[in-house]
Parts: sequence; structure tokens; C-alpha cells
Amino acid sequence: VTPTSHIETGNDGTTQVVMTLTPRNDLNQVIGAGLKVSADVGVSEPNNLGPLTDMGDGTYEVVYSIPTGASNATVSFTVNGVLLSLPSAQTAISWAP
Repeated sequence: VTPTSHIETGNDGTTQVVMTLTPRNDLNQVIGAGLKVSADVGVSEPNNLGPLTDMGDGTYEVVYSIPTGASNATVSFTVNGVLLSLPSAQTAISWAP
């Protein structure tokens, strides 16, 4: 996933973080388009996570809109029913006013 982290200071509630997931197999080859991919932010600001888009080239994008105030969230991904649990497969987002 890129980026794996994002820190926002001076947040005014208009920042969006675009995350790109590129699923790969054990040989580090891109698996491709058409997978069943979902993104989840858990209970932390779930309404701020946009729909996930299959870009058709083996990458998948989702946008997280950072709300006002100070907090943090971790966006995780599931591919074909398997939760990707490695830190490199998640995006940690934190923000402050």
C-alpha cells in the first residue's frame, strides 16, 4: 500500500489521502484486476472512507477524507477474503488541527 503512513498537521478538514493497493503473489508479481478487494477503517471515522476503485491495471484506490480535530485511523485491506495484516499493507493516518 502507498502510502503506509500519513501525518497531517494544520488540518482544516479538507485533506484527502489517496491510498493505492497493489496485490502481489509470493513471487512479488502483480496479481491483476478483478479481485474482490475491500478497505476498512474500523470504528474510527468509518464515514470518511470513500468507495474502493479497481483501476483495471492491478491497482486499487480508496480515498480517506481527514475530518477536523485531532485523531488517528488505520486503513486496512482485504483481498479475496484474506485480511492483509502486514504493516506494509495498511495505512496509518494521524492528524491534528
